[in-house]
Amino acid sequence: MGLIALLVGVVELVQAIAAAEGPAFPVAWVVAYVAYVVVFVLISVGAAPSEGLVQGGTVALLVLTACGVVLLSPSGPDFSVILLVFAAALASYYVRAWVAAAIVLVQTAVIAASFALDPPVNGTEMIVMVAVYGILQAATVGVALSQRRADAVMRELAAAHVELRTASALLASSSQAEERLRIARELHDVLGHQLTALALELEIATHQTSGAAAEHVGRARALAGDLLTDVRGVVGEERSRRSSVRAQIESITAEVPEPSVHLEIDPNLDDDPGLDEQLSAALVRCVQELVTNTIRHSDAPNLWLTLSRQPEAVSLTARDDGIGASAVTFGHGLTGLTERVEALGGTVEVSGSNGFMVSVMFPLSQAAVLAEAP
Repeated sequence: MGLIALLVGVVELVQAIAAAEGPAFPVAWVVAYVAYVVVFVLISVGAAPSEGLVQGGTVALLVLTACGVVLLSPSGPDFSVILLVFAAALASYYVRAWVAAAIVLVQTAVIAASFALDPPVNGTEMIVMVAVYGILQAATVGVALSQRRADAVMRELAAAHVELRTASALLASSSQAEERLRIARELHDVLGHQLTALALELEIATHQTSGAAAEHVGRARALAGDLLTDVRGVVGEERSRRSSVRAQIESITAEVPEPSVHLEIDPNLDDDPGLDEQLSAALVRCVQELVTNTIRHSDAPNLWLTLSRQPEAVSLTARDDGIGASAVTFGHGLTGLTERVEALGGTVEVSGSNGFMVSVMFPLSQAAVLAEAP
């Protein structure tokens, strides 16, 4: 659309120069056209403001400059009318459906006025041309609104996909933890007790035998003791094992269509003694919220997630290259994330400049900090 808009301007300008005689050069039209192109480009590349009244003003300026170009056209309602079609289509991506319909009606009235100022051969031709351009605007608006709805559905599907994978990862982690604890309890309560009883029986047997038999009983008692130690070691290991935070986060962010998620996770984080099940679950939930928030609101092509170990904390940073926000407003998602982090003694910092960034800091337990101290 941008190239066609520029081509229309070049054609109109060439015609104006060819027909110009002294002061008749259409300065007002040139100003209106340049303003239209500037606003059109800003909106098309996403450099224009994208929030609230400022966004509405930008769209209104696009429509007004397009109408000005048509009404001030030195060659009458000719090539420049297509600029109104472009304006209606582009505006439809940023305004509600009823506003887009109002824009079509206003611009159709402008087309009718431009034909009235420079009428064609007869009134029938004027009515046909106005109707054609009105239908063309309505069609482009319909396509744009359909695309908006399709994009919104795709974003919601992507967000639901992330939430589903998060629930699956946490459920799997919880099930694995419960199964490990069950196995640990069974080993301790059944096998551990029986081995303890066996060791006691062999201890008694060593005092009631002599010679070669006593030697064999002593070796059996030592083996029973070693086996009991091994069982206790396995029980302790099963109780202390945790699910991999890296694996869960990679599962959550896999197959996200947009934005493209770039992960950077400390390779030693899974082995950190301060990363217990509660903190691991909180990190996974935070990643879920940050990814879905980016999908729904940022319009960003990229999202960078960094999870790192600090001297006395674990930090999670999410940064995207989307539209950002001049004033950050906490919705339900960010509010819930903040509450979850603060419940564990952590902090949340948010910035809406140069994209959107959220920095989360979870303090580690003092026991874990002391454990790694030299």
